[in-house]
Amino acid sequence: MNDMTSGNLRAYAPTKAAQIAAICFTVPGILLFGWMGIKILSQGMWWGAIFIVGSVFLAIWTIFIATIRVTLNDRQLIRTWAFGSCVIPVAEITKLTLSGGRTLFLVIRAREKRMMLSTQSFKKLALHEISNAILAARGLEGQPPLPPKANYIDVEEMTLRYLGRNGDQG
Repeated sequence: MNDMTSGNLRAYAPTKAAQIAAICFTVPGILLFGWMGIKILSQGMWWGAIFIVGSVFLAIWTIFIATIRVTLNDRQLIRTWAFGSCVIPVAEITKLTLSGGRTLFLVIRAREKRMMLSTQSFKKLALHEISNAILAARGLEGQPPLPPKANYIDVEEMTLRYLGRNGDQG
């Protein structure tokens, strides 16, 4: 069900600075770890594979940071990147958590899935916009968050209290 034509379509992409930093700072590390791993393996020491595996994971992370996109409408939230996607229906979102120190994390929990977005990829304002857009899609725009003064928002509790229904939109 990838019908992105309904409702207000919002799209978010990583900042250019995050993409450039990921590429500039990790590509030399990828090459160095790969070269070291190959040199160590060629001398018959099996632990050189650790460097090669590290190089592969660093390359995958770089591709993820460079290609991640988030699209949101009134019905679903979709995070895509070069090798896959994650779709969460807005009606199934149960909790939004915005926390962290220098790096801010938005954790979106649904009944069966979880998605994490951070300021390593997106601007802080974009994370707040995504959180507010999810609440607006659930009909909770402008309502005070529940529980009060917590670092998370219980979307199900807000839906029950303010809209008098169980979380299913209809």
